[in-house]
Amino acid sequence: MAFSAHLQPVVKMISETKLIKEGGINLYSFSEPYMQKLLISVFNDTAESNGNIKIKDKGEISCALSRFFKQKSFLTTDLVSEDEKKLRSLSLKNIDLQRTIISRNVPSLPVVCMVRGYYTQSFGSAYEKGKSWTQGLPIEEDVLINGKFETPFFNLKIKNTPCHEDGAIEYLSAYLEKNKIEDLSSKVLCLMLKQSAISVYNEVSAFSQIRGLSVIDTRLKFGLERNIEDKWELVWTGEGITPNTTRFLDGNNVLNEDLLKKNKGKIDEDVVKRVANNYQIIAERLLA
Repeated sequence: MAFSAHLQPVVKMISETKLIKEGGINLYSFSEPYMQKLLISVFNDTAESNGNIKIKDKGEISCALSRFFKQKSFLTTDLVSEDEKKLRSLSLKNIDLQRTIISRNVPSLPVVCMVRGYYTQSFGSAYEKGKSWTQGLPIEEDVLINGKFETPFFNLKIKNTPCHEDGAIEYLSAYLEKNKIEDLSSKVLCLMLKQSAISVYNEVSAFSQIRGLSVIDTRLKFGLERNIEDKWELVWTGEGITPNTTRFLDGNNVLNEDLLKKNKGKIDEDVVKRVANNYQIIAERLLA
């Protein structure tokens, strides 16, 4: 199918494309066999928690942040060249680079990496209730809400549910067996995810700190592929660092989309404007 009419002002295609996923980011693939290793990500202004809500400039800001931090990263990412002439040579024209990223189609692993650098109220509640995924962590006794941990904490989410390391290793073992990957253990893969996710967090956190923002936590996706040396390596995939995936702290103010989730069912224009303002503050600090 071709791009729907309402997206044509954003990206117009010469070739046919197929819609893979619709939401805050619409994902498309090319129909031509020789281009099926590429993905088109169109960032729009739709709120993640409510498709009827539009957040002013969300698409442009999220796209810019995602591209910016992936380009800065020392890790292998799914980005391809963002040079406009090269993008046009991929059968694209009138492409809005402010909202669109072209990436390699590297399937993400079926887990989400969570990295937390600050003690939040929700984490504290889970910890006090003895949730298994929070246990065994060296929590400082004097840490306060929104207080910084000495070392970032990592855990995996499986099907949107946080899990303990043992559960993650068991789940990844089944994944590797299903995909007939015999030369990589689930324990090693879990360690690779932990090291890569914390490295991304530390890099983003250090940069944000210089710009007057703290990174409370973030969620990340990674794919798995063989490199030129025929060794398995992780590829940073997915949405990347945006106010939808990452919570920033400006003084005592948390900046992200959470206001919409907390006020679900009773959204008003003031809340939407506050979320849009959060996006603007993050963009002004990090992309200036």
